Amino acid sequence: MMVRAYLTGLTGTVAPYLKSRLIHQSMEVVAKHVRVENDQDIHHSIEDIKLNHPDIIFHLALGPIAWAEALALYAYQQHIKFVYISTASVFDDNAAGPYPIDTVVKAKSGYPLYKFQCEEAVRNVNPKAYILRIGWQIDPNQRTDTNNMFRFFKEQLDRQGKIIVSDRFFPSTSWLPDTAKAILECIQHPHGLYHLNGNRHSLFAITVYLKDHFHQTWLIEKDSNFSRNDILLDTRIKVPPIIR
Repeated sequence: MMVRAYLTGLTGTVAPYLKSRLIHQSMEVVAKHVRVENDQDIHHSIEDIKLNHPDIIFHLALGPIAWAEALALYAYQQHIKFVYISTASVFDDNAAGPYPIDTVVKAKSGYPLYKFQCEEAVRNVNPKAYILRIGWQIDPNQRTDTNNMFRFFKEQLDRQGKIIVSDRFFPSTSWLPDTAKAILECIQHPHGLYHLNGNRHSLFAITVYLKDHFHQTWLIEKDSNFSRNDILLDTRIKVPPIIR
């Protein structure tokens, strides 16, 4: 029988590529966009999942921590595989990468803390969950209306007419199609925490590469003042390098 996959966050950055990859691998995607802005909305999401009877749930959407917890618990109770998509940003308050999977997270506030609290909520109710941390995404279609690197470039160009990037900042990042493929590879492995990253280069080197690769006319300025390493490490999943 065809595997039925339910995705949240269909209007986001990663989910559309994951949906395409699922369909490419002959899986049925049974989801619609259900907006959950507060705890009172969570039951709508659960009811929609019940109607669709999925074999696997991918939770990519932003929303209440209690939503991630509720979906993870429902999946565990119903013996449905559950995948939570987290982020390298949980390490923003560590500022001392690279980060293997056993690195202790020191998130203190804001988005990093929120994502880590979601991870913890999922772990607490679903010991069989997959938690996948991904980095900054690169859209091969150069879209600027989603949260990917090309939007950052556009914002820089709009604001100052040039892109100022550090040659001492090493972000975790990967091409969106490669991320989608790696997510599906993870679920063929045992459940647990995974790091997905296809980069070892500085943001300056990446920007220069993308400029040449897409024949852009960007003005790029090197800034060596900002130094940081956000590289995620995990030898189990091979994400293709972004610079090929």
